[in-house]
Amino acid sequence: MINEKLIEQQLQRFFNDKPHSGELLDFYEEVKADLTESASKKLANDSELSEEQAVNLAADQMGDLSPAIALISQTNDSVTELAESMDEQTNDLPELLEINAGFGEIFLSQSVDEEIHIHQKISPTDNSLKMKTIETPDKVSISIPKPSWLKYLTPLRHPKSKLYVEIPDSFTGTTVIDGDSSSIQVNAINVSGELSISLNSGIVKLNQVKANISNIQISSGQLTASQVQANKINVNGNSGTVNIDNSQAIFNVKVNSGVIKAHFISGSGAFATHSGSIKTSWQDVTDDIKLTTQSGTIDSQLPMLQNFDFKLSAESGTVKLKNRQATYDLRAQGAAMGQTVDAETNASFAITAMAKSGTIKIS
Repeated sequence: MINEKLIEQQLQRFFNDKPHSGELLDFYEEVKADLTESASKKLANDSELSEEQAVNLAADQMGDLSPAIALISQTNDSVTELAESMDEQTNDLPELLEINAGFGEIFLSQSVDEEIHIHQKISPTDNSLKMKTIETPDKVSISIPKPSWLKYLTPLRHPKSKLYVEIPDSFTGTTVIDGDSSSIQVNAINVSGELSISLNSGIVKLNQVKANISNIQISSGQLTASQVQANKINVNGNSGTVNIDNSQAIFNVKVNSGVIKAHFISGSGAFATHSGSIKTSWQDVTDDIKLTTQSGTIDSQLPMLQNFDFKLSAESGTVKLKNRQATYDLRAQGAAMGQTVDAETNASFAITAMAKSGTIKIS
């Protein structure tokens, strides 16, 4: 059994004295238990170590506890607010707006004037979590560092950050948002530039967005897009859910494992999953559509007043084409069902749906 006095001597490097109450006492006891367990294992694995040497090695491996202690010692309502405005002295806007957040929430919206406004709220107060901005004639960079794991040790004391960025409607440059474990919300913007979003894990929400090209990369998380108008919308996800509603674009949506739902959309493009389902309903189709899944279901509703060339196939499953006037090609090893006749006029666009194992339903 490790001598308790040796453990307490090491803890005095960070704690001036043993706390008497509150969260800091809980943290003290937690660190004390971890240090004792680590020192005991070192002593058991190396017979040449003394108790003091084992405790010293274990304490050195824990690193600096001071930032975590300072964070816990602050009050819950400690909030720091930072604000900056770009281009106050000139009407020139940058070609690139770059936002990189190691954590927290990001809000992008329209500016009421011709400036880029930046505002951050962080809680508790911690200088290491404050945003950093770099402005050059061609580029504005905003970064929020990722917190150390020590700041997450104590429940209810997790650091929080909310970053608000406002861009003017005259902004024609590219906006790049990169988040690690974050929530990204883009609301009510109308710009002619490109919008690109990359998120490791979390939620992306787009609402009332008009942009030239929207590129969205999600490793693990959820995308919700409503009332989005773009020349192109490119979505690439590893796992998660994509919900697109009442939007218009050339779509290119790929999710390795997950669900794609697109309702009341207009335009054209491709939707694909490796393992999952695809459900789309179209208000207007302006070019060819391709729907693909390796293992899952495809369900698509098309405008009744438009004629299409259907190419539907399922290696193992069922293909259903209902109530359409169309030229079509149905192929399935399982079953093919449909009430179709050759169209009186040539089809406007091609609808291709392929499922290696699953069900295809087109109506």
